[in-house]
Amino acid sequence: MRSLSRSRVALSLTCALGALIALGGCALPAIGAKPTPTPITAKGILLGASNAKYTDVTFTLTFDSAIQGIAIKGTGTGVATSNPKRFEMTLDLPITVAGQSFDTQQHIITDEATSKTYTQTTTNGQAEAWKVTATDTSSGSDYSSLLGSSTGIDAPVLAGEDTVNGVMCYHITGTSNSTPVEAWVSKSDLRLQKVTATVTSSGTTATIVFLITGYDTGKTITLPTV
Repeated sequence: MRSLSRSRVALSLTCALGALIALGGCALPAIGAKPTPTPITAKGILLGASNAKYTDVTFTLTFDSAIQGIAIKGTGTGVATSNPKRFEMTLDLPITVAGQSFDTQQHIITDEATSKTYTQTTTNGQAEAWKVTATDTSSGSDYSSLLGSSTGIDAPVLAGEDTVNGVMCYHITGTSNSTPVEAWVSKSDLRLQKVTATVTSSGTTATIVFLITGYDTGKTITLPTV
């Protein structure tokens, strides 16, 4: 196996995740409950979803990538709230580099009101101090936009119907800035149920799957003390 430094892995993962978050701001419909019915077209479904409201939404995610032949598979959980508008995600990324294993966890929180992003990295159980940076939408660090209100899937196509977690959904395909995107939206209330994207950034390709696990559950997000 080709030798690869931890710093190179971290940089590549950061680029891929940043591209994913930037994609989220332009590709994913909003999440909420029972918007006004719209015509049954891909654009109409996304428009109805974007007009929906929610207090909080929870999700799981999987992250599948490879850097110079090294497979990286990650899993995570997250929550987004609408008031205050915040986003929190924890991503676990086990990595083996040059025969040495690292269990890395990324914890990310964004707060729209202050335009701040909080990040903490834990490696093999050793947590670093929280870091605070200005949220930069141009670099893809605007994590709060991941479950945003835009309907910007380019040329969306209603590909058919599928069942996700027992919910019958419209299956919509398209691209966002040339990135393949798929979305599954509940037929009964136009709530988003699942999103997949294949993101390429800085030579790294990652397939990410977001699966919605709950709505309006009472979850809140507390900012860390720094």
